[in-house]
Amino acid sequence: MPTLTRTASRRRPRLTEDIVPFSECRSNLAACFARVNETHRPLIVTRKGRADAVLVSAADFDPLMDVFLLADTVRKSRKEIAEGRGVDHETAMRQFRERHGI
Repeated sequence: MPTLTRTASRRRPRLTEDIVPFSECRSNLAACFARVNETHRPLIVTRKGRADAVLVSAADFDPLMDVFLLADTVRKSRKEIAEGRGVDHETAMRQFRERHGI
């Protein structure tokens, strides 16, 4: 699981530099790939003047997905607790130890 420190894979796009029209991205796809790999910043691709897609390097995608999945797990856990389906720490630890033979 990634740490939540500011790393290269978590750089925000620069709105003055990291927005390109679809036609430019299509015409210069290799350059766009090189750009996201070198800068570690996502590239926002527009169509008809509106953001339509985001290009992210493969190396930066996995850590982003880890963060998204962690956030989703926290959201689901909070919902379960609000619905009264949570368990206290001692119960959770006892269940963990039983499940793993500790």
